[in-house]
Amino acid sequence: MDVSDSGLDLISNIIRKTLKIDCAVLMGANIAHDVAQEQFCEATIGTLDTHVYIACICVYTVCLSAYI
Repeated sequence: MDVSDSGLDLISNIIRKTLKIDCAVLMGANIAHDVAQEQFCEATIGTLDTHVYIACICVYTVCLSAYI
């Protein structure tokens, strides 16, 4: 999150505006630590594009199936 004189703005919005590309967000409490420790973790995918959402689900499913 970025704070400026005009108010709050999400980092994903800043990336979208600056680079003029769509931006998906993966968020979760302590997700970086859990992933680094190869532990189960929960996350939320945030995107405005349904195709990107489906692609993210497929990528994470394939990557996670390697650990099963």
